[in-house]
Amino acid sequence: EIELDHKDLRWVGAWWLGFLVASSLLFLTALPYLFFPREMPKENGADDVESRSVCKPQQQQDPIRELSLVQFLKSFPRIALRTLRSPIYLLVVLGQVNLAALLSGLATFMAKFIEKQFSQTISFSNMMIGGVGIPLAVLGIVLGGALMRRFNVSVSGASKLCSGVILLCMFSALPMLFMGCSTKTVAGIYPERSSSLSCSSHCPCPADAFNPICGSNGVEFRSPCHAGCLSRQTDGNNKIT
Repeated sequence: EIELDHKDLRWVGAWWLGFLVASSLLFLTALPYLFFPREMPKENGADDVESRSVCKPQQQQDPIRELSLVQFLKSFPRIALRTLRSPIYLLVVLGQVNLAALLSGLATFMAKFIEKQFSQTISFSNMMIGGVGIPLAVLGIVLGGALMRRFNVSVSGASKLCSGVILLCMFSALPMLFMGCSTKTVAGIYPERSSSLSCSSHCPCPADAFNPICGSNGVEFRSPCHAGCLSRQTDGNNKIT
């Protein structure tokens, strides 16, 4: 049996537990929607506007809904071109693309960046992303909605608010370019030198082996084999010593 703990590089853990907890929380937050009425009460003078619209002879139907499939396919390029000419639509799409790129890069590489650059454990790095980064992002979304509701921000004001906050985040993130530790010394990789190491010259180490281990001298090796071994023996339990 291989005994592993949370500090071992081969440790996976109950990765599905986070999805189970998240789905349970989403289910709880969705329950209030079941108690919403079929029709929401109108605000301000919306009732008068609706009553005047009903008094019209007949409401015009959307011409796009009356098109057949072939007619819709023929008119689709013209509709798409007209949509792409809208600067508001393009800015919204550009903002969503940048947000998706930011979140995908954050979820994929930030934990590994914290682990290697600041010499932290895997569990601590993931906790910084899941326990600090994501809750603060949710708090920012709620706080932005509360500010817009409290001060009755218009569309133009919302755009200025978003631009100001993004600029503030950019200037706040600039110090991260100068933070961190120097690149670790990895035997045979950095600094660049011959791939044959004296400590492991007698070991038949596979070239694709990757199980990083740090020596007592502060040098990191690609695997325990590359760290050097003088003999290869197995005991009665077929364990390599």
